Amino acid sequence: MSVKQVIDILISIGGLALAVTYVTGGLIVNLYLSRYGITQYQILKIKYLAVGLTYFTNFIAIILLSALPALFLLAASLLFQRIALIVSLLASVSLLLLWGRTTKVKSSFLSWQFWVVVGSLSLIFPLMIVARLFLILWFNGSVDYEFGFLIGLAFLAGVLSFVGQTYYYSRHLYGKQNMILGSVDPIGMGIPVEVQLTGKKDEISLLSQIGVPMLNSKTTERVMLFDETSTHYIIGISLNENDYKAAEVAKDLVKAIRYF
Repeated sequence: MSVKQVIDILISIGGLALAVTYVTGGLIVNLYLSRYGITQYQILKIKYLAVGLTYFTNFIAIILLSALPALFLLAASLLFQRIALIVSLLASVSLLLLWGRTTKVKSSFLSWQFWVVVGSLSLIFPLMIVARLFLILWFNGSVDYEFGFLIGLAFLAGVLSFVGQTYYYSRHLYGKQNMILGSVDPIGMGIPVEVQLTGKKDEISLLSQIGVPMLNSKTTERVMLFDETSTHYIIGISLNENDYKAAEVAKDLVKAIRYF
């Protein structure tokens, strides 16, 4: 294989990884906004790439955590293989089930812990089969039909794990403080920013008609800035301590924003 061919392959892999990262980031952002009845799919939005990179950084860390027990189970009996499969599937399903539910856990730290532990369990079986496949191909060069069936199960379990973790992340972790960094680095984490909007009196005062609290005729009270598109700001209006209703505000109405 020539150097040019190797470079072409690396470019293709890099382009595919970039596309998957971008699409995953867009999915996470819109799953998060869908909680408030809003979807804002855009063809080009750099934020999607930042969100995707942040997510995959955490996802890769979970893969590394799963690798140790997966390698430990390489020589396990058929019974332990089946147990590992069941555990992985149950962990993935539990993440999916929690997508549509609001957990009673208010601590961001505990939500992250749950994702790390259950996400790691969901990947044990797929990683175990991948490691075994590598060893078989390295020493034997071929696999039998029975192991081919296990590869199929591992693929399905891996896809289910990825989907479950992505949905759980968008519902319970995106837009909240990071377990390690807290709120010091909101880029890619979607943490809402507290702001005040100001504009012309006759224009910005119209926001009071949709429930936006006003400090005076030209300036709103503090609201949360969730996201923005090329034409609108997506803001959150506080209903209580942990609940918001969302509204889209045309950028033409806003002349200045104060950040806190």
